[in-house]
Amino acid sequence: MLFWGSYVKNADNSGAKLMKVLRVISDSFKRSARLGEMIRVSVSKVEANKKVVRKKLYSALILTLKAKTRRQDGSWIAYRDNRAALFSEQDKFLGTRVVVPVCREVRGGKNETRFKKIIGSAGRIL
Repeated sequence: MLFWGSYVKNADNSGAKLMKVLRVISDSFKRSARLGEMIRVSVSKVEANKKVVRKKLYSALILTLKAKTRRQDGSWIAYRDNRAALFSEQDKFLGTRVVVPVCREVRGGKNETRFKKIIGSAGRIL
């Protein structure tokens, strides 16, 4: 679970390196986010000559979490680090490819059409 003030690495090639979690978008009173949820982030470190700007607010989708997460089928999953993919203010994916495996929680349900570009550009889905 990611809490307000946590740091997240970038999972795509948009140009951000490190981001700070400011808010969970799904609920106004929720203080932590899980796999497949949208968060509000501020970019802390940026690669040179990229389209992402430091200290600007973006939306991000959590793709991997370091904490163990229980799935609907009863299995557990954990990754090496916390990673998220950046979105613009119009909910458009900023990168062109995803460099980490995408969790299964992103697929299915009402969000499948919203995150279609991420699912298509992902190398593997775990």
